[in-house]
Amino acid sequence: MKKIMIYISIVLLAIGLGYGAAYINSPTQHSELDVVATSIGFNDNEEAVVQVFFTVDLDKKPIFPKQHIVNITWSQGWKLDEYNIKKNGKFMDSNVRVSHQINSGNVSLPIDTEENLDGNDVGDGYIILTSDDKEMLSRIESSSVSVDFYYQSFIKDFKIADSTVWNNENVLH
Repeated sequence: MKKIMIYISIVLLAIGLGYGAAYINSPTQHSELDVVATSIGFNDNEEAVVQVFFTVDLDKKPIFPKQHIVNITWSQGWKLDEYNIKKNGKFMDSNVRVSHQINSGNVSLPIDTEENLDGNDVGDGYIILTSDDKEMLSRIESSSVSVDFYYQSFIKDFKIADSTVWNNENVLH
């Protein structure tokens, strides 16, 4: 019986040490998220177009990843037109087009650590927003996009966030 207790104690100690080591060596909230918006001008439909780039840079290699999500929220008056996330180090050949019926101001995109993060644990993507409501954009001085990256693993969960703001007058001219 004493041998069984010692064996169980050793196994529990090994599990605890393994969990502790994985916790220390997995990504932290010191990871970085950068968001930048660029005005593209107008598309063929005379809609104002803004492209928003985001970069996730994890400070450590993901350990036991479960699910990661990029949640993007934008100002009223803008519609998501398309998005693209690097896969295996390259942007896909074609952007993912979005139905213009979707005007929620929010989208969640899953991130796969094997496909969407490069060897340095960096992932890039962008969204393209359009607006045909020039009157509203001229009344509202600025618009913004907020990006949240949710890291989830069997070891820890955390969120990092960044946002950007642009002047609507610059977009319209």
